[in-house]
Amino acid sequence: MSSSARAYDVKRTQSGARVHWNQSSVSYQVDPSLKGIAGAEEVVTTALNSWNENDSVAPALHARASANAPQREPGADGVNTIFYKANGFEPAGKALAITILTY
Repeated sequence: MSSSARAYDVKRTQSGARVHWNQSSVSYQVDPSLKGIAGAEEVVTTALNSWNENDSVAPALHARASANAPQREPGADGVNTIFYKANGFEPAGKALAITILTY
């Protein structure tokens, strides 16, 4: 039996308030390493477009190519970045996807 992915858990602050974006649009930096993978940029664009087609109060998500040297590791740096790790991210148990939440 597989364990829960907890992909849709509502996050809360220590005081119990729901964690959410306050802005109507959120930008993501796309790590340049994705350019070397056939179809990767299209997959990111398709995923963000699918999110944006949802009729919810969630903010619109937009991807932009990284203008700087690639950041090699996820971190609490205030930048939303989409990375690719061919063998998963070891510190997160080789997870295929992780979200680092800071607020």
